[in-house]
Amino acid sequence: MDKKKILFFYNNFYPAWKAGGPVQSLTNLAYALSGKISISVICSGYELDEMKSQLSEIKLSHWNNIIGTQTYYLNKNEHTFKKIKMLISESSADTIYLNGLFSLPFVVYPLLVWKIYFTKQKKLILSPRGMLQEGALKVKPFKKTLFVNGLKLLGLFQNISWHATDIQEAEDIRRHFGNNSCISIAPNIPKRPIDILKPIEKKAAGLRLVYLSLIVAKKNLHLALQLIKDLGLPLTFDIYGPVKDKKYWNDCLVLIESMPSDISVKYMGDVKPALVQGVFSNYHALFLPTNGENFGHAIYECLSVGRPVIISDTTPWRDLEKQHAGFDIAVNNRRNYKEAITSLYNMDHSRYEKLCECAYNLASEYWNNNDFESAYMKMFN
Repeated sequence: MDKKKILFFYNNFYPAWKAGGPVQSLTNLAYALSGKISISVICSGYELDEMKSQLSEIKLSHWNNIIGTQTYYLNKNEHTFKKIKMLISESSADTIYLNGLFSLPFVVYPLLVWKIYFTKQKKLILSPRGMLQEGALKVKPFKKTLFVNGLKLLGLFQNISWHATDIQEAEDIRRHFGNNSCISIAPNIPKRPIDILKPIEKKAAGLRLVYLSLIVAKKNLHLALQLIKDLGLPLTFDIYGPVKDKKYWNDCLVLIESMPSDISVKYMGDVKPALVQGVFSNYHALFLPTNGENFGHAIYECLSVGRPVIISDTTPWRDLEKQHAGFDIAVNNRRNYKEAITSLYNMDHSRYEKLCECAYNLASEYWNNNDFESAYMKMFN
């Protein structure tokens, strides 16, 4: 029996990594299904917002054998309707799988090509990757509303299938595109939790916090810095992640430069996905008061090495205090954020160690309780 053939579209794919969670999700999906289905990928040959230098280890404007896939890396002049049409026409894929929403070459063009030429020959699945979340839509709301409504008027969402990574995303899809939307739910595929939980010393009146994510308004780094400054506790807060919004980062730098001398805040640069779990192992907790996450690979990976998290209540990771794995707090509830940080700051090693065990158990349960492969094979079939 011939393998199913799936054609992935997304702005970025391995070895790119600066675009965050969706790249990690697609990479892990390719690893999981390699050998079971035939996967082709069409993506940009450049890192996030870096169109001057191509990705290393790849050949532009050619099909590359990458982690069990055939991946075509577009050069900067190939992000066109004509090129996308040609690549889809040449493909023998049964299914076109689009990721994200607000992209001309990787969502709109494939949708148009499919709508005009291939509705009877190929299935099309669109995965919004959290871009329909309320928090995500608050960033540049006018442009995003205009974009979605324009595509609706063109009828491009008619008769497509949707991929939601959880129940909440399925509700987001129905809210925007109707209750009759054809939706499959298949969870994000993360990294496996570490095999052995490695302890870190925790003294009362001491705390090492870490932020690890894209530096954009949605992730709320500025709020995190403001809370730490207002609280005034002598702690460490290290920041990792690509600067996607330079104006926003400049606003953060103003806050960093105004910190009291006994609060250590440092920008540590980017970190590649393979090193993320190791970075988290060196800190007491992740602090990420994000406006919304479809999954939150950084949150999961922090839990997966046995470290608690302080996050917002706009992610799938909820009721953390009941599970003794951290804190999920309303974005605008500054008092509760400060109380959570203070609680961790004053915590001794014995109490903190129990928190680490529960964090690790939560990530392990997610890993062990999901049959990722079956969920995606069912969706693609």
